[in-house]
Amino acid sequence: DLAGSNDFTTGTNPFTMFGLDDWGFSFEFTRGLSTPDDPSLDLSGGDFTLGFWVATLADSGTRALVDKREPGPSASVGYLAYLEEGRPGFRLGDGSQEIEIEHSESLADDAYHQVMLSFEAPSTLRLFVDGALSQVRGLPAGFTMTNTADFSIGAPSPDFAQDFQSYFGRLDEIFLARHAFGNEE
Repeated sequence: DLAGSNDFTTGTNPFTMFGLDDWGFSFEFTRGLSTPDDPSLDLSGGDFTLGFWVATLADSGTRALVDKREPGPSASVGYLAYLEEGRPGFRLGDGSQEIEIEHSESLADDAYHQVMLSFEAPSTLRLFVDGALSQVRGLPAGFTMTNTADFSIGAPSPDFAQDFQSYFGRLDEIFLARHAFGNEE
């Protein structure tokens, strides 16, 4: 899979396997993958979509899928995609508050599921699971997630390792887009 100009380093043992389109990553008790901070990985300043395909049997604990956060004054700054008890969700922070949006059902059936978080300015967050709209939530005006944290896949950012477990399962086709995906996409 492509990472643009952002080169990843691997943790202890994610390995490649056949994914949905060419190769994907499988994670088992790992430190995941990471790439240093780059402005292209920040989700602030306009519309965006963060998406991926996930397949897991993990139905316990809270597991980090994609994490680009750092500590702020009273809340994290950045974004996190996670599974909690098998349910996909996203946590967004601007340093003063955190916003969460979470799917209500577990995806822990070992089948691939598409998960996307889409933001349409000025304030609408939409969570899609398997192409269907799952949740809609507002984002306060002036909310910014720009930070200098590394971009991690399959493991939490080091500053939050005590709060989240590493991911156990498969991830494929992770993407960041600079436009809001809708029901038709």
